[in-house]
Amino acid sequence: MKSYFKFDLEKITLDFLPKLKGNTDFSKIFLKRETATIAGVDIPIIGIDDLLEDKAENFRPKDIADIKHLKSI
Repeated sequence: MKSYFKFDLEKITLDFLPKLKGNTDFSKIFLKRETATIAGVDIPIIGIDDLLEDKAENFRPKDIADIKHLKSI
């Protein structure tokens, strides 16, 4: 799935996706969303546990590498 928008920043990359890749229920995840404030703008983001679950459902090599990296930080 391609990103709608992708921003490569100094330490991270932000991907804005049209939907989740796994079988995750968006409405349940949205209720548990976290908020990041960037340049004074509040941006809702998926929580880390839900992100890890979504990536685990896909089981692509890139997702497995992402899971390892996210769990290490």
